[in-house]
Amino acid sequence: MWVPVTRGGRLPEEGTTAAALDFAAALAMGHGDVTDATFARVRDAGCRDAEIAELIAAVALDVFINYVNEAAGVAVDVPPARP
Repeated sequence: MWVPVTRGGRLPEEGTTAAALDFAAALAMGHGDVTDATFARVRDAGCRDAEIAELIAAVALDVFINYVNEAAGVAVDVPPARP
């Protein structure tokens, strides 16, 4: 769901998708530490706790995969996203 929204450089500025992306970014940049206000914003935008848990799991999986790839020296074979 998120990839088609973020490709092409057009991020939503409001709504549930925007709040979810903001939450995921805050989670990643904060190394898992997010504030109560961050949780409140994503909930107020309409995300349920199960969806928030899914966002956390998705960010954690991405971090895990990146660590494994770095440790194993996996070459990146995907072209970079266009700006």
